[in-house]
Amino acid sequence: MARRAEFDCGPDKMAKATYTLWIAADIGAADEGLGDPVLRVRTSRHGAFTLTRQFADGRLITTDHSLADQTARWRAPYAVSLPYTDEAGVRPTAILLKIDNPFDPTNWYDIELAERAHDIALHHSGRITSALVMGLLFAPLLLNGVFFLALRERFILFHTMMVTGLIANHIAWSGIIFDLFPQATMAHRSITVYLALGWVAMSACLLIGRLCSRELMGAAWLRALHIAGFGCCAVTFAIILASPWLPFVGAQIIHLAFGAMVLTAISVLVRNAIKGDRMAMLQLLGLSGVGLVAVSRVLRANGVIADLPIFDLGFYTAVLIEAFTTSVVVALRALSLRRERDRIEQERDQVMHLAQTDELTGIPNRRAFITRFDSIFARSDRRQGMHALMILDIDHFKQVNDNFGHALGDEILQQFAGRLRDACRAEDLVARFGGEEFLLLARFQGEARIRDFAERLCHNHLRWSETAPGGCCQSDANSSPPDAATPTPFVLQAMRVCHSANAAERRAL
Repeated sequence: MARRAEFDCGPDKMAKATYTLWIAADIGAADEGLGDPVLRVRTSRHGAFTLTRQFADGRLITTDHSLADQTARWRAPYAVSLPYTDEAGVRPTAILLKIDNPFDPTNWYDIELAERAHDIALHHSGRITSALVMGLLFAPLLLNGVFFLALRERFILFHTMMVTGLIANHIAWSGIIFDLFPQATMAHRSITVYLALGWVAMSACLLIGRLCSRELMGAAWLRALHIAGFGCCAVTFAIILASPWLPFVGAQIIHLAFGAMVLTAISVLVRNAIKGDRMAMLQLLGLSGVGLVAVSRVLRANGVIADLPIFDLGFYTAVLIEAFTTSVVVALRALSLRRERDRIEQERDQVMHLAQTDELTGIPNRRAFITRFDSIFARSDRRQGMHALMILDIDHFKQVNDNFGHALGDEILQQFAGRLRDACRAEDLVARFGGEEFLLLARFQGEARIRDFAERLCHNHLRWSETAPGGCCQSDANSSPPDAATPTPFVLQAMRVCHSANAAERRAL
């Protein structure tokens, strides 16, 4: 085609190939059947570009498209719409594109003609679809917030990181980034897309490593998964920084890194799924669509297969399927962990209950009494009354065991504990101290009430022919010495009183 002198591609101009990409296209019959055509080009990371249209009469019309003009002509989800005809509606016979500082030239090869109305319709549908996808992706974030508050597990954070990266990717890829940040350029869009995908790849590998069974996966495959995820993210970041020196191969290197990550992740999931890992099966189902699209785009970028619209538009559906499938896996894992924790807590509570309950009588044992005594002592207040510590034993209990056997002795202990518990209030502390000795800690308003209660307890509730309460000792907590902030001094004092009373007279109070 006819061209200006600056389009000379002689040997002395080859050095500019690193910084400039030239694409010539003959229109031929490609615009037949189109009433009002526009030129659509897929863009990537680049600088300004120039469009030259050649007409049958030999005219050349050149238009320069700055970075600002490119964003104004953006069409969701991946194209820029350029003028095709001249002001009179005459159509060109050939076009020439000059792109400055291209990063991924492969995208520029996908040039197409479309009706202007169809171009606008694609733009609106792309924006709506992308906004819908992002809105739906916020649902897993809310769900993750609830799960993380309840469980505090890392895999929930990894899934949140992955979904956040997908949202950032869609904001950039669909062009919504130009609405949110008016100063953003095509280069910013491309960088955000790549960095977000690198973040997603790393998060996905970490998530798979946490959700799948590590025993079935093995240390070697887990290490390979982490290397693939972190490596993909690191390669993306490094290539973005080094893109001025890698204008044509940088994108291919990133695509290969993503391909390696996807293949590693799928290999791990397939391996675990074969071994019966249900979490791996569900994740494999969710990642299959994204993996297929990702591998296909890598193959397309490297010229192995032709371009198909499903590689771009199908990515929406694949991402949604993956995000919600993984959300289901995260929810199932979270519920499973919650049930496991509830079971462990229930077992722990049962163990604690058994450890602090007397097996024979069913009332608190000495350990429970000491634990609760410390708490009661710390909260005690003179204005709320005084606490009385009573120790009770059963007279002639050894003779019962010796003459009638331990079975009857156990029954007496059980009945004694039951009567003692029934005679006390709910807030009173009743415990078996050991053998036939029981402890009672209760609050009273005045010393007289303590004695009245003890007498009723002795003569009414615990009245047996061979059974009587033992000794009683009271102590005001606020007037006790500092070293008496444990039950031991009080119990020892009550036991001395009890033994002295029993030595002098049975049925003593």
